[in-house]
Amino acid sequence: MLRDTFDENTPPTDDPEYISSLAAAIFKAMQSGDDDAVWLMQGWLFAYDPYWQPPQMCMLHNFAGNVEMYGFLDSVGSGPVEARVNKNSTMVGVGMSMEGIEQNPVAYDLMSEMAFQHNKIDVMVA
Repeated sequence: MLRDTFDENTPPTDDPEYISSLAAAIFKAMQSGDDDAVWLMQGWLFAYDPYWQPPQMCMLHNFAGNVEMYGFLDSVGSGPVEARVNKNSTMVGVGMSMEGIEQNPVAYDLMSEMAFQHNKIDVMVA
C-alpha cells in the first residue's frame, strides 16, 4: 500500500511522538485490511521538504511533464553507488518518481541501469 502522509507538506509538529503515533495508527489501519500489509513511500517525499533529511536514492527528474532535455547525469551515474556503499547504508535499490517521462530517455535509462552497477559511471567519458 502507498500511504504518503506528508506528501508535499510539513507535519503540524516535529514532535517524534506525534509522528510515531500517527504512523502507528496508519499501519494498524492497513493491517486491519491485510495482515501482510507493507507500507511503501515515495523516496522523493523525504528530500522535498527540509523537515525530512534521511538519505534517499530516488530520481525525481521532471515536474509536470516539462519537455526540456536536461539532467544531472554525473549525479545519476554516481549517487546510487555512493549511497549503497555508505557504511550506514540500508539501501536495497533505486527508484524513479516519473512525471512526463517522454522527454529525456537518457536520464531514465541511466537511472535504470544504476540498479545493476557496482561502480560509478563516468558520464564525461566519450
